[in-house]
Amino acid sequence: AENEAYNSSSLRGRNNEVSSIDKTVTDFCFLAQETSSTSTSGASRAFAAMSILVLCSDGAVYTASPIIFDGTVLPRSMVLDAITHLDTEIDASMSFVESLPPSPVESTEQEQVEARARQCKAAKRYLMDAFGILENTSIQGSYYVSASIVHPRSSYSSSSTSSVNSLSEALAWQPRFQGPIVMPTQSDADTSFFCVCIEPFGGVGGAGIIDGFVVAQSEGRTLHVDFGIIPGEGSVVLPRFEFESDGDCQLIDELLRGTGAYVERALIKDDQEDAEESRTEIATSVLRNCVIVVDPLDAIMVHVSSKSRIATVSTNAIAVTAQRMLAQIDDERSNKNDKELP
Repeated sequence: AENEAYNSSSLRGRNNEVSSIDKTVTDFCFLAQETSSTSTSGASRAFAAMSILVLCSDGAVYTASPIIFDGTVLPRSMVLDAITHLDTEIDASMSFVESLPPSPVESTEQEQVEARARQCKAAKRYLMDAFGILENTSIQGSYYVSASIVHPRSSYSSSSTSSVNSLSEALAWQPRFQGPIVMPTQSDADTSFFCVCIEPFGGVGGAGIIDGFVVAQSEGRTLHVDFGIIPGEGSVVLPRFEFESDGDCQLIDELLRGTGAYVERALIKDDQEDAEESRTEIATSVLRNCVIVVDPLDAIMVHVSSKSRIATVSTNAIAVTAQRMLAQIDDERSNKNDKELP
């Protein structure tokens, strides 16, 4: 099903450099967030709850959003935070465009900013329709809101006290694949092994500014475990839809392409592996399926299970990367303030 969705999506044939490439989707996961993190905003948790990471066999990672099921329940404040985040991006985009000097031809940067603003406007409209949020509403109301995708929603008009059952239009807003957010780890000609599974990883280690994930693959009795990141806080994974124009699709994909990266790799070999069995497996290209289980108690530990064994890997790569990014941001702010001093 994932491959059919990919093949029918706008990813194929949009860009000259990838128009002749057929990719195989091997797994996907929701971009789960650790809700106990005080540094993670409600908007970021909302976008994570409705976004998936899509893994291809060559290691490329795409995203898709929004993936919302009928009856999905989220805190009202979280949905409102997401809408506020989108409003902020829209206002910032419009301010940037208005600040540009008049020009007979729009620059690529201006076109990208305007495309991003249209994306945010569509995302806002979708969230309001799916969760029944009225324009200019306050945080008052029930603590939770539920998504109405295929069932009628009861609402009250300002001129009448009787309820009106109305169908949401959210079902017609089909999400589109985005990316690749993370570029492939191997060339198209290299078919010796395939990335087969992906799970969110890192939890609060991302400090709200990055989201982590782990990818695994099994080659004979050798396990390959890769840890990667994508920018967090809704800076990348925002809702996009199939009705998006071809021009906007190319502009936004160009903004997203390669914004994530793999930051650590573990190669685990079985020292007891029988040499003859190894040669046979390699010669016949036997690929063993494996499963990733993130430890529920230890946020830096992940277990990878294959047919022959279970391997455990501990890493703080996500937290270290987040700390380095925070330090870089602080340095840039400090240098900016120094320049502004008389």
